Amino acid sequence: MREQSWEKGTASESRLALAGLASEEGRPAEGEALARAVAKKFALQMARQHETQAYLVLARAQLAQKKAVEAQSTLNQALTLIKGSERRYLSLSVNLTAARIRAALGKTAEGQRLLAQVLDSSVKTGYPALQLEARLAAAEIGLRSGNASAALKELAALQREAAARGFGLIAQKTSGLVAAYR
Repeated sequence: MREQSWEKGTASESRLALAGLASEEGRPAEGEALARAVAKKFALQMARQHETQAYLVLARAQLAQKKAVEAQSTLNQALTLIKGSERRYLSLSVNLTAARIRAALGKTAEGQRLLAQVLDSSVKTGYPALQLEARLAAAEIGLRSGNASAALKELAALQREAAARGFGLIAQKTSGLVAAYR
């Protein structure tokens, strides 16, 4: 019985990774459908951490489709699950997603404040991927809020740093943003 549960968890984790990949590759509707199905499975298994991760992937997919209100609702589910959690990385990931959603809802200052907190905490706790993601999100918000010059400079520096540190996907995202903006 325990082995069956582990196999189900592993299959669901794989589907969640595919959901995130679909969204990253420009197929957020596919990512949304997969993440929603996986979140339901994790809820049935009472796997709170995994369920929270699924809601994060789901919220990001919704945000990629310009469904900020739905993404906020999804994020609220993740926030409920993570309340009181000791999982610092997961908590910072939730806050990073919350910052992006706030900015998409027009609450730019609130989004930037959350990003500053995520960046500070990720530096203190040694999570380089979250540091880079927070900087990327801040630059994206800067591009949308009329601070393009500073945002483009940050993206150029971020691209070099991400590539040098081995974070190819983040480097690729920054390059894509710079190219799309010019």
